[in-house]
Amino acid sequence: SIQIYPNPTASDIVINFKENSKTVLKQIQISNEMGQVVLNEKIPSPIQEYRFQTNKLENGIYFISILKGNTIKTVKILVQK
Repeated sequence: SIQIYPNPTASDIVINFKENSKTVLKQIQISNEMGQVVLNEKIPSPIQEYRFQTNKLENGIYFISILKGNTIKTVKILVQK
């Protein structure tokens, strides 16, 4: 399973991968409510934790999409500074 915290956030977002350390993570994408991509990063595997600083983001709702293996998980987060 994947944990994303804190939500809402004022600073950093942490994505924690609870599975074993051999998780094949391919990509993390963060989009705003308008569908504009604000981050699109390929991730080296294996990985257990990923941090993203939100200091360049405006307050609002964002969507984190995680491409892991052949599946995509999307989570809504709220940035409030």
